[in-house]
Amino acid sequence: MTLSNALLASVLTLGLSTSSIGSAPIKTLGNAYEDFTETTSFEDAEEMTFKNWQIMQVYGIRDTYDYCKFTAKYSRCFFFVFFVSDNLKGTADVFIESQGLDKPIYTYHQGEGATEMNVFFLHQGDTVYFRIRCQANCRWEGSIELTPNPSGMYVYDFKRMHGYSIPHQGPAKIYYSYSESAFQEVYDKITGETFVYKDLIEEAVALWESCGNVDFVFDDLRSNFRVEFVDVPDVRVSYKYYKISENVIVTGCNISNNLDLYQAMSDIYFDSDGNPASYRANVLGLTIAAFGYVLGLVERTEADATYNMMAYPFQPFGGTLGDSDIFSFIMMWGDAYLNDE
Repeated sequence: MTLSNALLASVLTLGLSTSSIGSAPIKTLGNAYEDFTETTSFEDAEEMTFKNWQIMQVYGIRDTYDYCKFTAKYSRCFFFVFFVSDNLKGTADVFIESQGLDKPIYTYHQGEGATEMNVFFLHQGDTVYFRIRCQANCRWEGSIELTPNPSGMYVYDFKRMHGYSIPHQGPAKIYYSYSESAFQEVYDKITGETFVYKDLIEEAVALWESCGNVDFVFDDLRSNFRVEFVDVPDVRVSYKYYKISENVIVTGCNISNNLDLYQAMSDIYFDSDGNPASYRANVLGLTIAAFGYVLGLVERTEADATYNMMAYPFQPFGGTLGDSDIFSFIMMWGDAYLNDE
């Protein structure tokens, strides 16, 4: 969103240096803008809520930075866009609280567009901070976008799924169960530790639930499908279509228990520290993708979608969902933020 015509008409334009914001001295306009909502640190950052995803502040005469923040009620990918008055330059440093407030993970520049490289994942309950610096005393306006989709979206064209009309715009319950194979204890050759498949099912379920609008309920009697770990190439999810009701249900969900597959993944995938991806991360990645299928999402094969969990070949879980994962989820099951209005 750009500054309003009324605001643009009211500001005093002044020619300033075009040197970069990092090295340019802070200058004061002839008629200074007064800063009535001064923010000086992460502690007093102005909160951007669902009712106020947009923010307008004055970058004061004595300001070094302005601060604003957003706390995610539901897991989302986000993008921050902002504009600065008087043809000035500005930057917005991005900090995610769970990753620390010492070093920004990215720096946005005013008017920057969303790309695969500058859209970031925010876990449910986590807070993102924006530290704003402008070239001079001015007004700036920013907004956070919670459904950016630079890498596209793939979903099945189902009219009904799990008994719900699709797209669904409210809470949904999906019943599932798992077989005795889920209790198998697996030795991880990469970490030297052991894990149980069942725990990874619960982690995958919780990750998708954190996006909002869907609850996975374990129920042997009501579930139409059971998760099993068997000797399949990777993931196999089967569906049944009821013609009269146009309803689709999941009838099976098989995930590979072939440790040679996970070793092969560890040979080509690495974690953020540069170490081979663990078996646990590899199995969790496939399990997340399996439940993505259960939700009606489709795998992505394009090169620009490889950081999504629904990318194929399947990949280890590195701690995030991608923009296509979340946008596809919303297209099928609705935006939980809108239900909170």
